[in-house]
Amino acid sequence: MNLFELVVQLDSEIENILQDVEKVVEFGPNLLPSVAEGFVKTVVRPLTKVTKANLNEKTQIPGNCKEFACPKVNEEIWRSLPQQAKLTDLKSQQNQQLLSSTLSIFAMIANKIAENKDKIPKDIVSNILQLAIDQFQSLSSTRRGEMKKFLNPDYMGICNGKVVSFLK
Repeated sequence: MNLFELVVQLDSEIENILQDVEKVVEFGPNLLPSVAEGFVKTVVRPLTKVTKANLNEKTQIPGNCKEFACPKVNEEIWRSLPQQAKLTDLKSQQNQQLLSSTLSIFAMIANKIAENKDKIPKDIVSNILQLAIDQFQSLSSTRRGEMKKFLNPDYMGICNGKVVSFLK
């Protein structure tokens, strides 16, 4: 194989890899303009330290939803994981903590809706809560899957699909 053929082959392989990474984002239905504008402003505006502290205070996990908290890894398992697995899990923990705050907010919104359920159709209440729960379950599942590949096969059953709370 000459140099030209090698470069063409490498370009083709790189292009195939990038196709997986650079997929076009498919967008869903539009929000109401006022809702979209409010959220877009929130995303592009930097938070001050005071605003961030206020948000953290307001987004505490409700006392009767302790299962929202990011679960800790068993110390024995943690010690046996390679450094790369620990780093990967720490990143996952940060994501899951952020999502826990988000889930808490969704739960508070759903709670407000439930308090006013006589004014709001039941399917809307269910839909809001289900969206939040689905996101949280997805992240938890991904985290367990990432860790599972580093575990001794005898312990892989620990990373099953069932989330167990140890926070009681």
